[in-house]
Amino acid sequence: MQPDYAQIVLAALENGHIDRVSDILALLHPADIAALLEGLPPEERHPVWALVDPEVAGEVLLEVPEAVRLDLLQEMDSTQLVIAARSLDIDDIADLIPDLSDEIIAAILYALDKQDRQRLDSVLSYPDDTAGGLMNVDTVTVRENLSVEVVSRYLRQRGELPEHTNSLFVVDRDDRLLGILALSRLLTASPAARVSQVMEHDQVKFDVLTPDKEVAEAFERYNLI
Repeated sequence: MQPDYAQIVLAALENGHIDRVSDILALLHPADIAALLEGLPPEERHPVWALVDPEVAGEVLLEVPEAVRLDLLQEMDSTQLVIAARSLDIDDIADLIPDLSDEIIAAILYALDKQDRQRLDSVLSYPDDTAGGLMNVDTVTVRENLSVEVVSRYLRQRGELPEHTNSLFVVDRDDRLLGILALSRLLTASPAARVSQVMEHDQVKFDVLTPDKEVAEAFERYNLI
């Protein structure tokens, strides 16, 4: 049975054991921290929120209900919000943008590199209830004329892939999608083979303005998950 962290934290706060609260937060997953904060009254929630590691604060903000998120955002300054945003994927930052002031948004944009700013602008340019609003722009793209060996070396140099990555997107010089290269295929193909020889050319595509309901139905119909 999972401990009642809310009661433990409340008792620690009442007795002035701030270090105990910090130790508990360090052990919890962001989703568990979110559940803990949601269950606390605002007067207790705020001091606990101040103890949350800034590196995981962004993930916690994504997990809490909107009312709690707005309450927590009011307790953060621009520096804290920029640090929290840096730990998130671009599409996750886009989810937070509607709740932020213009000043904070400007600070976050300034902290991003040019490519990430362009990706964020791309996501924000589409309504939330469309394919464009749903898309994950934190992806890895490659060209079809590269060899498997070169792509593999590039991935090793990169060191880390976006979460849930199981395929690379093959694009042309204008960043138009040509196909996908599954990581499983990349690992088993000859190093000398070209991406064009081992990629999958047929894939389901959506217009960026396709309603999210139609996207969900297509995912179920074609077993895309």
